[in-house]
Amino acid sequence: MLFAEVVAISVSAISLTMAREPAPRIQFSVPDMVYSIDVSQDGRLVAAGSRGNGSETLSLFDIEKDQKRWTADAGNYVWDLAFSPDGKILAVCSEGGTKIFSIDQTDGQVVLTGLAALQGGLDVDISANGKWIASGGYAGKVLICNSRKGDPIGTIEVAGQRDSIFGVKFCAEDSKIVVGGMLGRGPERSGFVQIWDIAELTGRPALP
Repeated sequence: MLFAEVVAISVSAISLTMAREPAPRIQFSVPDMVYSIDVSQDGRLVAAGSRGNGSETLSLFDIEKDQKRWTADAGNYVWDLAFSPDGKILAVCSEGGTKIFSIDQTDGQVVLTGLAALQGGLDVDISANGKWIASGGYAGKVLICNSRKGDPIGTIEVAGQRDSIFGVKFCAEDSKIVVGGMLGRGPERSGFVQIWDIAELTGRPALP
């Protein structure tokens, strides 16, 4: 093959590569704008929470099969959601509170509503051992519950009713929990980050 032909082929290949626009491998349709998203630790499932459209504010997708598994009503404005480490449950917080969904159920059945008393849920997290859920929101408090039964084991309350919790996160060893949010409203408001020992909240050295 002549040198000129090699050059021509190379230039053509480069041109084709440059002309090809990147595109998603797959795109799923969701009824309303998406506010939150999480991926299971094994990388198989994707959960998406949206603003509100009837009974379809939570969607679960199977990446391996490229299909939507189910949709469910998680309340309007799903601000945050989290898979358990084993991928069997999904904690979802919305303006209606926090709900727990079973991934084993094909219809997105709610298996626990023990955290629903926390109206206006803004953030949720699941401990590394998968046994505990913490949820915070506009109520100015964080509720820590058993992920399977919903039994409360501890509560964090900030100074006043006008305070909000925007971030909740368990530390990796499940002995501490970090909370962040806002104190007060209007021009006098300020932010905060607090680190709490689980033992101070529950009387236990660490979450079992």
